[in-house]
Amino acid sequence: MDKKLHGLRDESENEWSIEYIDLKGRGYTLRPRYHPDWTPPPEYGIVPSISTYPIPPFQNPYCLDAARADGTLVYIKKVDREKHPTEAEIAQFLSSPGLLSNSHNHTVPVLDSFAHKTDPKVQYLVMPLLRPFDDPPFTTVKESIEFVHQTLQGLAFMHEHNVAHRDCSAQNIMMDARDLYPNGWHPMSPWLTSDGTNWVTPQKNRCDVNIRYFFIDFGLSTRFAPGEKREVVGAKCSIYVPELSRDICYDPFKLDVYLLGNVFDEHICKAYIDVPFLVPLVKDMTAFNPNDRPTAKEALKRWQDICKSKEASSMGGWLHKENETAPERLARDLTSSAMYALNRLRS
Repeated sequence: MDKKLHGLRDESENEWSIEYIDLKGRGYTLRPRYHPDWTPPPEYGIVPSISTYPIPPFQNPYCLDAARADGTLVYIKKVDREKHPTEAEIAQFLSSPGLLSNSHNHTVPVLDSFAHKTDPKVQYLVMPLLRPFDDPPFTTVKESIEFVHQTLQGLAFMHEHNVAHRDCSAQNIMMDARDLYPNGWHPMSPWLTSDGTNWVTPQKNRCDVNIRYFFIDFGLSTRFAPGEKREVVGAKCSIYVPELSRDICYDPFKLDVYLLGNVFDEHICKAYIDVPFLVPLVKDMTAFNPNDRPTAKEALKRWQDICKSKEASSMGGWLHKENETAPERLARDLTSSAMYALNRLRS
């Protein structure tokens, strides 16, 4: 039986516990579960409280939530410089003041960075607490359009500054959802309220607040010097991409275009029937031959042209799934309209 259900920390959690005091000295307090003297309460069960909630098995064990002195929740990531020698450097470069202030920059801000007190190969990166980009799901065409715009803009920005992400798949795109959830959410289980006692629901509509989407995790990323040949080898990636190879060089920038196009395809084009204007661009972005794909800059320009064209007139209304019956569609529209109106009243 999983010992976490009985409250016991596993090995990765014990490592965080060892670092509790040092992190607190830096101004970051881990939850009570990670205090060196913590012991599981007798009543610990299947649904633990926020203070005792473990790192879920699907969660990166090198990332953990913490509270700053002002109460703001953040994520702290431990970067192993031996396994990922350029991750911290690239993340900090993209978060440098000159780039961070650019509205086209959609890479996760690094709020703080510092070395491990005793292990020189470990670097800490402190970042905002974010949610998956599709949680909650898109409800209107306008919401999906904004997502496409920001992520294409962000990818073109990264490429303009000679950084290839190399794993910009769905799991590495997040959003700042603070305006949707003014009271926060559970850092380890985002479907729960911040105290872990109830289901959480958005209090506002995406269309009514300023949602920012961010690329995260630069563990596989490459930064090239100006003029350097843009080729890499390596087969690591979250999904299958035709050109991935451990032996044959390929263009990582065209790889990124494929990966983002696949996100659009799986999470928008195949999920909803109301976005036909996006399909031709996605088809080109996910072309089998990398040479047939547009660059990120070209894809962004094509998208901007689409938004200015006659097709823009079809970019309104609710999103609908392909296999919905007429009654299901009506029910979905009525539910969406009711939730939209309720969230407007809450604003």
